[in-house]
Amino acid sequence: MLRAILAEAERAVEDGRPLDAFVTAEFRRHPEWGSRDRRLISRVAFAALRWRGWLGRYADGGDRVILGAELLESVERHPLMDRLAVAAGFDPAALAPAGGAGLEEKAAALGRLRGGPPPDWRLLAPAWFSERLAVPPGAPPAEHLRRCVEAFQARPPLWLRSVGISASELAQRFGGAGFAAEAVDRPAGAVRLVAERPPLPTLERRIGACFETQDLASQCVAAVAAPAAGERWWDVCAGAGGKALALAERTGVPVLATDIRARALAEAERRARRLNGLALETRVHDGAAPLPGAARFDGVLVDAPCSGIGMWSRRPDARWQTGAETVDACAAMQIRLLINAAAHVRPGGRLVYSVCTMTSAETLEIAAAFSVAQRDFEPEAVPHPLTGGTLQWPIWVWPWAGPCGAMFIARWRRRADG
Repeated sequence: MLRAILAEAERAVEDGRPLDAFVTAEFRRHPEWGSRDRRLISRVAFAALRWRGWLGRYADGGDRVILGAELLESVERHPLMDRLAVAAGFDPAALAPAGGAGLEEKAAALGRLRGGPPPDWRLLAPAWFSERLAVPPGAPPAEHLRRCVEAFQARPPLWLRSVGISASELAQRFGGAGFAAEAVDRPAGAVRLVAERPPLPTLERRIGACFETQDLASQCVAAVAAPAAGERWWDVCAGAGGKALALAERTGVPVLATDIRARALAEAERRARRLNGLALETRVHDGAAPLPGAARFDGVLVDAPCSGIGMWSRRPDARWQTGAETVDACAAMQIRLLINAAAHVRPGGRLVYSVCTMTSAETLEIAAAFSVAQRDFEPEAVPHPLTGGTLQWPIWVWPWAGPCGAMFIARWRRRADG
């Protein structure tokens, strides 16, 4: 069973399908699989992609890929691994789980299993990535690259955003239901689940619709936007509405949420209904085109489609589906979206640009190009949403911060005479 699923999962990913969607579909097709089997399948499938740079393709390595994935990811050995080890010609005693070890220790463990030298950590990311990665001022490029790659190798915890109650109250409700959770100081409302993911729909019926699942990096976007009560905002590329709902909670009035995907907007509407009292005005619209009527807003958010590199820790399959050409295509679209959105910001209003990626072309270069092209917009520095302190522009949320995804955020204010 595991062999067949791994082979099908690899083909699905190479065809461009998200791994999580494939695994979920397989679980629905096989209700007879028990929870232990499902955990093993999910862990090995994701680990095989997360460590693909070291393990190679399953189609080429077979059981060796399964064994390597289990060695690198698990903290306790599954009984199946001993049988696979013997069949593949390995000593089962060499399969001491290394899931809790650091990157160097994992490389050494894999080298011992194979009877060779430890693999190079640079193999864990596509070759083009190092040349396109944005590097903070003063950071050694090689050290920054390694830190990013190492962050990709561990799935971050599940983050929640409290709605209608404080973060501490939400953490207490989860704790009372038997799931450890921890509220953090910034941004307001953020809660980290300490244990593995609970059955959220079932839990919601017990503690109420008082939370949204939203990564910490994504929660930082609304914190940087900082909309005031009563302000009118437009979320240009709203998708399923996570950031639009966060804006609506802060403003207390409906946020215009647009996207080219009607299905995504339908999900945004469902989420708004679930959170009683939060309202969105949804509209299918191409963000690269002007809104009818030349509407002006107090604030506009362009959470633009991007290469998604900042989510590689959650989506290891995307690491091998994304190429440098994707970065260039996204950058060309992002500047069009941003310049079009700027026309709908009222004088004195704010424009916020965010992308969950870390390439220079989609972040620093876009922000610089926009600032040159739109002289009536002034960069506006803000305290970092996770640490506070001195004003910064732009804002970087790196994946080790939460740990979480990565996010680039820039905010401008349109001059009053703009």
